[in-house]
Amino acid sequence: MNPITYDECVIAIGTLPAMHPEPNFRNRRETHRVLCERLMTLPSSLSLHSGHRGMAEYPYVYAALGEQQCTYPVNPGRRAPIPAHRRIRADERAQIIDGWQPLKETWDTLQNVHRAAFAALCKAVPVDYHSNPITGAAQWTINMTLHDIFGSLDPYCRPTSDMISHNDARLVANYNHMTPIARLFRRFEECRDIAIANQTPFTKPQLLQKFIMLMELTKVYDDDVTSWNEKTTADKTWVNLKTFWLKEYLKRRN
Repeated sequence: MNPITYDECVIAIGTLPAMHPEPNFRNRRETHRVLCERLMTLPSSLSLHSGHRGMAEYPYVYAALGEQQCTYPVNPGRRAPIPAHRRIRADERAQIIDGWQPLKETWDTLQNVHRAAFAALCKAVPVDYHSNPITGAAQWTINMTLHDIFGSLDPYCRPTSDMISHNDARLVANYNHMTPIARLFRRFEECRDIAIANQTPFTKPQLLQKFIMLMELTKVYDDDVTSWNEKTTADKTWVNLKTFWLKEYLKRRN
């Protein structure tokens, strides 16, 4: 696999939603969501399913997808590590190059993705906020990870008191089963993120149970609720819940 070029990364990431006039909880969340979706379109040997999404995705979301924590690989160097102090056979040389080449391609792709995402975020976030109040740095640098960049916006992007006070009620507000269920998924994910940002997170069982309660209240998913409740604890994840209920929703739509 040849490395993805910088220009290809720029095209894939495109222009991100702007955080104007200043960063806040909702516009940062939207910029982050769009960036993660576009990073998924860039293939990665580190994740066959999520592409380069792990470079920016929140660890708790990425783990819920069944992915391992994204870590930046070690730079394999510009040239294959062929010994200079001794002569080597042609087959040994070829073996070294074959082992180094995919590492180099992964590294080069990762750097190009990072550079393109960094440039897009520099445009999306007003320049007055290109600092890092957490570390005291006066400006962003290319050496910051994408997680570091989004983290540097935390002081400006806390949920408002209104969001926090209404979060529990919004989470369990009745669901109209005639509306797209993806809308309900997004509502739960935003409420989850507000709770996490407020340091009062829901547990996984709490979040899932509140969702199932809404399905019960529709009075049209009784058999499906039973089927879900019969699943093992290991199968009851947010990712599996979305897959299961989207399928049941589409059955009724069609």
